[in-house]
Amino acid sequence: MNIPDSDKCIEEKAKPRILLAVTDAKRKEAYISELGSSAELTLTESLRDIPKLLRQVPCNGILMDVFLKVKASHMDKVRVSDSLESMPSATLNLDGGGSIRILMLNQRQGSARTVGEFVGLCAAFQPANIFPDDLQSLRLNAIMSTSPDFGQDAEKTITMFISGSGCFLFTASPERYQPQSGVWIDFVGISERKPILGKVCWQCPWGVSHKVSGIYVAFESILESQHYEITTLLANGKETAQS
Repeated sequence: MNIPDSDKCIEEKAKPRILLAVTDAKRKEAYISELGSSAELTLTESLRDIPKLLRQVPCNGILMDVFLKVKASHMDKVRVSDSLESMPSATLNLDGGGSIRILMLNQRQGSARTVGEFVGLCAAFQPANIFPDDLQSLRLNAIMSTSPDFGQDAEKTITMFISGSGCFLFTASPERYQPQSGVWIDFVGISERKPILGKVCWQCPWGVSHKVSGIYVAFESILESQHYEITTLLANGKETAQS
């Protein structure tokens, strides 16, 4: 279930973040030089890593080297297709004369004939995340805190979506949990109550849209027994929904 969510926060004057996929060192250097300081870059050398990276860092657009795309397996192209549809995306090619050519992969957010125009498209697009493929709707009561001792900032919450690798937790004050910071989660309904350490990947602010406000947290430290119980609950829920 790849669900694009384009309602994440971005500072008003922040540079757009572009995910650049390229393997060849010469091409990578040329593309980075062309983009210059106009954008923040997240780099990868593999198509299959694009959805994973988008779960961790909101991006405004995707650029990929045309040869990397051509050489990718059919399954990798299928895995990345939802990501490419969810935001401005294009292929880049470095010709023999050193010029960079760009070809849009979708024009839902507009068209661009140059790298500069593409960056402009990205700047006008709210950064988007892609949820993990195995994320399911499941309500688990939880307590979360920015400190392992669950002090005064501890907050009662509930999962809106969860998988074996992370969860989206409701909170009316997502700004309390800064991206890349740690958060401890106590799932009160599972057998093993040891707090799970997670990393805040992104926020969905309150009042910006009609979407539920909250934070997406990737599990950093989870016991095998906790992971097994959560995935069992997910499997049982899926079987019930299909019966």
